[in-house]
Amino acid sequence: AETVNVFVRDRGVGFDLDTIAEDRMGVRGSIVDRVERHGGTVTIRSKPGEGTEVAMTVPVRSVDHIFEETS
Repeated sequence: AETVNVFVRDRGVGFDLDTIAEDRMGVRGSIVDRVERHGGTVTIRSKPGEGTEVAMTVPVRSVDHIFEETS
């Protein structure tokens, strides 16, 4: 496989992604930035009252590449 796809869905209260202030880093910093930093993409669908779905796609890297980054 060249990519890993992860889907997370909940039936919680949901939220309006467009109303999250720029200084709020929870979704952007913890999810989006981390995945994009590793060459992946994130799609977040959420509406108040309808829950949230997060789809993440990340390229698979070799174990050698991981060790190169941490050395």
